[in-house]
Amino acid sequence: MGIVNFLARRGSIEPGLELFGFAFENWVFHELCFFNAYAHRYADIAYWRLSSGVEVGFIVNHIDRAIESKASRRVRPDHLKGLRELSAAHLSARCDQWNAESPWALDHRAVGF
Repeated sequence: MGIVNFLARRGSIEPGLELFGFAFENWVFHELCFFNAYAHRYADIAYWRLSSGVEVGFIVNHIDRAIESKASRRVRPDHLKGLRELSAAHLSARCDQWNAESPWALDHRAVGF
């Protein structure tokens, strides 16, 4: 996101802007990938989306774990709609959420994939 934003001359990424949300989700993805490689887990990381548009940002190993990231200081119930729908459809899924206010509230040991 940094190089793309620089080349597109978008300026800085500030909290509250849509680009900040994309950057935060990108950062979470990179953290998951780095942990995956460092821990030699070889987990598949994907996303889950319904035709209605409801989605979950990260799915680990065919729904062993679902992780949603939100670049918001306050996570509202509607932010977690995807996790609720996935949990209802796949009862064995373990669901977690990261937000920008406290991104380390869910650490790598808790992710446990």
